[in-house]
Amino acid sequence: MPAILAKHPNVVYIVSGVTHPHIRRRDGERYREELQALAEELGVSSSLILVNRFVSAEELVEHVGAADIYITPTGRRRRSSPARLPLRWVRGRP
Repeated sequence: MPAILAKHPNVVYIVSGVTHPHIRRRDGERYREELQALAEELGVSSSLILVNRFVSAEELVEHVGAADIYITPTGRRRRSSPARLPLRWVRGRP
């Protein structure tokens, strides 16, 4: 992110939604806390937005629509969240 911000200072990284309940039971909010700490350490926390709540489909469409790049996490190779795929296709995002 620091290298990206050096060339594109208006970039914002948005993480939408809450931690999955199964992950939260197992790990708590460790990932979110580590992400915040890393952003602070790298000096990019002002370019990180954590939307730590349930995000409606309409709001998610707004987030995707505002994005130049859309990334969705998955625990398995070659697998994406089926609910998220149509949103990318509708918005034509990579």
